[in-house]
Amino acid sequence: GEGLPQFKEITPTEVSKYIPILLTNLKRKLAILEKELEQKLLVKECLNWLDVMPQLYEISEKLRWSWGVVNHLNSVCNTTEFREAYSSQQPEIVRFGNQLAQNKVIYKSLSNLQKQKGIKDEVQIRIIQAELISMKNKGIGLEENEKIMFNSYSERLAQLSTIFSNNVIDATNNWSLLLKKKSEIDGLPEGLLETLALAARDAGDKSEENMEPSATAGPWRIGLDLPRYIPFLTYAKNRKLREIVYRAFVSRASEGKFSNEKNIEEILD
Repeated sequence: GEGLPQFKEITPTEVSKYIPILLTNLKRKLAILEKELEQKLLVKECLNWLDVMPQLYEISEKLRWSWGVVNHLNSVCNTTEFREAYSSQQPEIVRFGNQLAQNKVIYKSLSNLQKQKGIKDEVQIRIIQAELISMKNKGIGLEENEKIMFNSYSERLAQLSTIFSNNVIDATNNWSLLLKKKSEIDGLPEGLLETLALAARDAGDKSEENMEPSATAGPWRIGLDLPRYIPFLTYAKNRKLREIVYRAFVSRASEGKFSNEKNIEEILD
């Protein structure tokens, strides 16, 4: 992909269908590039920028752009269906990323570019250095048995990261507090009161007179999502309520069914 994503057209079904096609195409392009570079390394003492970087950039950028869009949507449109599509494709994304980073021909070609003195552009020099460092950090120098273990850990860490994020989102959505007194909303701007009243209506709340929630009469439901949380902490004059909401926010996913305690322990192990 390139340019601005068509977010409305990217559904869980599209992710499950087209990410495998993307990976198949990228693997084919990587195999072609690897073969071409092997031949050039045999006949050329020094490679040049155009021998390596445009093709490598195309592969890595298509992977970054496409999965970046999916990753973004999974964060902001976190439905059960999107979670399933994301989780089903993530292992293959990690595997291909490691395959690319641990490609010996690519590493040899980049090392060739770094050693030869034909490249004078400082930006290009830094790009090559960054690519080599990234490959070293992703296991290019490991023995085969160590690579297998490294790649297994990479997949598991990616999975744990997704579980961690999902737990934080679920914990965020699971907490709310109904405000019924005018003293509890002192200082809040009208726009936020409308948002809180709408949240109360969506939750099925009613006023003491059994009326629908409104910005002026309430009730109002505060939550931990940022459009409600940030302005509440910014404008609310009720210090005790600010503390309650703040403590709920910073302790998300720390206990109960959404607890990340075991995930953190395994990540740090």
